[in-house]
Amino acid sequence: MIGKKMVLAACLACLAFASCSVFKIRDPKQFLTPEEKSIMKRTTQTIDSGFGYDQDVELYYVFTFAYGEENAAKKEIDFAETVKSVDKASMRAYFTTVYRIQAMTAYKASWYKRWRMNKFATYASKYLLPPMEKYAALVQKYMVLAYPDLEAGLPELKAEVDAQVQEYYETDEKKSPCPWG
Repeated sequence: MIGKKMVLAACLACLAFASCSVFKIRDPKQFLTPEEKSIMKRTTQTIDSGFGYDQDVELYYVFTFAYGEENAAKKEIDFAETVKSVDKASMRAYFTTVYRIQAMTAYKASWYKRWRMNKFATYASKYLLPPMEKYAALVQKYMVLAYPDLEAGLPELKAEVDAQVQEYYETDEKKSPCPWG
């Protein structure tokens, strides 16, 4: 009997890991690789921002400190230098992750609104999404300036990420009509 339970538990664990790998979306708590965390920490610090993870909505977010808007031009120069210090392949992978976080935040904001979960809808759409969009736009701008040949592939990359995020969350919704609420 114990053997059957162990086999069942092992199969369930394999299915859970397989679903994340099929949709190319890692477990939200381990969503950023150590290298991506390092890049995010360095880039957010140059523009007097920070980042975190909210367990209630299972999303990473970027925030700006109160003094973060001061001397924005100087901070963007430092940001550009930080982006240039990252090799092209790592920068492309990092932008993909940042864009995926933005797409996940937008999807969840829409989902909360659709289910009339106003507290979470307001939180995601007004407090998490705008800074994430601004940060993603900044990453994209300076990545393209540093590596102009990456610009041509961005529309395809964004479409692929949007499709992966939608498929990932729609699969969650099929399992449970209210998966995060």
